[in-house]
Amino acid sequence: MDSSFNMPQNTEEKRRNHALSNEKVCNYLNESGKFPDWVITTAFYSALQFVKYKAFPLKLDAETFNSFDDYYIHEKHNNQYGGKSPHEVIKRLVNRHLKKIAAPYHELYDACHNARYSDYEINDDDVKIALENLAEIKKFCNTEKPKHKVERQKMTTSRKKN
Repeated sequence: MDSSFNMPQNTEEKRRNHALSNEKVCNYLNESGKFPDWVITTAFYSALQFVKYKAFPLKLDAETFNSFDDYYIHEKHNNQYGGKSPHEVIKRLVNRHLKKIAAPYHELYDACHNARYSDYEINDDDVKIALENLAEIKKFCNTEKPKHKVERQKMTTSRKKN
């Protein structure tokens, strides 16, 4: 087992590792040649976690949202689309703040929804497109984040002591 999953992690690292774990399952299922509906489903849920990793913390005006849960509560109570599902809110977040991956994210969401609720018999082309969408989303989202200001200050302080 990958030892990085056993180390204490901050929320962002957990989100990223969740995405990577879902991707491993997706790849495992794809390599098996079985359950293409679950290949697409796990591809989507990996992408969802990559999006959450990339988007948060999110600063809007004077407010900072450290997690999707915080953002969802805010959106649910303060906007005209309150009462929408978390998936609807995150799709809007992607449209607004992660525009570069909006098209592949929405396509993967739709493919996953279809695989789960409409037609589990998925063809190879649909799987290929889903995996390409996941790869594009991962490439955009799975980047190192800049250190938070507090962390940078701690690092600077510790260097001065040495």
